[in-house]
Formats: sequence, C-alpha cells, structure tokens
Amino acid sequence: EVIASRGCPFTCSYCCCVNLRRLLPQGIPGVRTRSVDSVIAELTEAKQHCKKLVFVHFYDEIFPNLPGWVDDFCVKYRRHIHLPFTIWSHPKMVDLEMLKKLKAVGLTEVIMVIQSGSERMRREVFHRYESQQDVIGAVRAIRDTGVWGSFDLMLQHPFETIDDLKASYALVKE
Repeated sequence: EVIASRGCPFTCSYCCCVNLRRLLPQGIPGVRTRSVDSVIAELTEAKQHCKKLVFVHFYDEIFPNLPGWVDDFCVKYRRHIHLPFTIWSHPKMVDLEMLKKLKAVGLTEVIMVIQSGSERMRREVFHRYESQQDVIGAVRAIRDTGVWGSFDLMLQHPFETIDDLKASYALVKE
C-alpha cells in the first residue's frame, strides 16, 4: 500500500478528513498531494526490498487527479514500476480520460466510495451531494475503461429504511 495524497475535498459526516482539515494551520490545503517523483521513489525502494512485490494498492481517500499529475505519474510509473494497481475514487472525481491513462499503465480496479444507493441517505445522513446520475455516470466510466469497479457501501445504518436498502440494491444491480 502506498499513499500519494492525504485529505479529501468533501465533507462527509462519517469521515475524519473534514475534522482533520479544521485542525490544519491557516493556508495549509486540506488535500496534500505528494510529488510524482516522491511516490515513484517510494515504490522503487519497495520493489528493491520486496522481491515478491506484484501489486500496488493506492490507499488515498481519492487518488490524485490534479492537472498534469496523472500524466507525469503514468510516464514514470510505466518506466520504473510497471505493476498492476488499484485506486480509491469518488463519483464526482471519476474521469474517463484519466482512467484510460491509468489503465494503460496498470490500473486494474477502482474502488468507488458511494456509501448508499439512496440519494436521501447520502444527502441527509452522510452529507454527500452527488446525484444518482453522478454515481451512474462514474460507474459507466469505470465500466467503459474496462477495469474492475467495486463499491464501498455502509449498509443497515441506523438511519436507513427498507426503501433506502432497496435503492442501494437497485443502484448496484444497475
């Protein structure tokens, strides 16, 4: 596992990132992304010391998608690391072109955090403001890329109704 960035731009009620962001000194961004060279150096060292390393899992809250960062990452990852890898993402951060670039250098899975298929649960309980169409569009982009997509869900939450559970089932089934 490796982390290329820390923090998250969203304000989900269940996550520590929003509260940790409040503790940062004025002027420090809530999402801090390492340089591509720093990430590649860590992975290069891991490959040298872990001879059986065959897979990389990026454990960022949301894999970096800064302008230029992914392009630089893809060039250097292909040249120096060239191992299959997974990432975490968010429906509002999934980008088809970015995923295509990442797949070309080894991306095999996107774990998408949605928490619930119920828009009511996402908005009222989890303070997540993506629409069903945002989620469906992100799923389609992942599917169109040809990588494996999996969901991170919180089921049987105390505030969840049977209708909310049915909405989660219907979304995942779609």
